[in-house]
Amino acid sequence: MGTALSRLCPCCFGSPAAPAATTTERSTSTTSDKTQPQRPTKRHWVDEMGNSCFMLLPRGLSIAWAEEPSYWAWLPPSPGEGSAGAAAGEEVAELKNVWSLEVHGKLDLSQLTPEVTYEVAFEVMLKQGCAGWQVPVDLQLELPGAWAQERKESLEKKARGQWLPLKVGNVEVEKGQQGGELLVTMSQDGGHWKSGLVVRGIRIAPKN
Repeated sequence: MGTALSRLCPCCFGSPAAPAATTTERSTSTTSDKTQPQRPTKRHWVDEMGNSCFMLLPRGLSIAWAEEPSYWAWLPPSPGEGSAGAAAGEEVAELKNVWSLEVHGKLDLSQLTPEVTYEVAFEVMLKQGCAGWQVPVDLQLELPGAWAQERKESLEKKARGQWLPLKVGNVEVEKGQQGGELLVTMSQDGGHWKSGLVVRGIRIAPKN
């Protein structure tokens, strides 16, 4: 990741169908300002079949240059744009202008319901006037002891102004499996200066 960072400039899903009873995991702000309030990093809910579901929120992701205001902005979800079921303090990350995109998320596999096939997808929005998406983004899902699932997704002709799922891959945990992490990545190294991408998180829920 350090190599990718060195190349940076120096200077449709609806709302997740979460029941009312959800839990959120919080951590202190990733900024150096200790006066910032705690922000949710992960949301958990149980679907109608009793399966655990998760949304890895932007504050819980590793986003290159996320705390540089000229590159990224942190905003509350707009009314009517996926805020249903959101907990107080949740935010989205809006890409202002970067050359190299790097977003990573992870989840302990022990938190998933065994013997259930999950679909893993980034939830994003392309704003009107976004630019620089001529080159597809790279999506990757890594599991312990398995080949990485990789695919490319072109954003250039995607709809603007609505939440979109960018499917990364599928995962199923065996009964009795212990330890290990699910690693999810979205990246796009170079090509053009990019702007106008809003990241709501990584949704990990049973495949329909």
